[in-house]
Amino acid sequence: MRTGLELAFQVLPPTAVINVRPVGARRGTVIGRAGEYSGRGRRPQTYSLPEPGDYLITLHSGGGEHRILVHAAAGGAPTTILWDFPGGRRR
Repeated sequence: MRTGLELAFQVLPPTAVINVRPVGARRGTVIGRAGEYSGRGRRPQTYSLPEPGDYLITLHSGGGEHRILVHAAAGGAPTTILWDFPGGRRR
């Protein structure tokens, strides 16, 4: 997936944990829960990748995980990542 440096997450459940790891790095960083970076609400918050490059985004929920390879470049609008884990409900 090609993106800018700003990411928003619309993931069900919103309690899913997000891990960001630069490709080639041994470890990633848990940045928080998906609901914290929805890009919506009174104070919309997105996650800013530290620099252009390739990143592996891993979403964890209920023992399951979903991985997304992101090719980030400077500029552009925030990219929204959508994912529903089994049992999630979209209104």
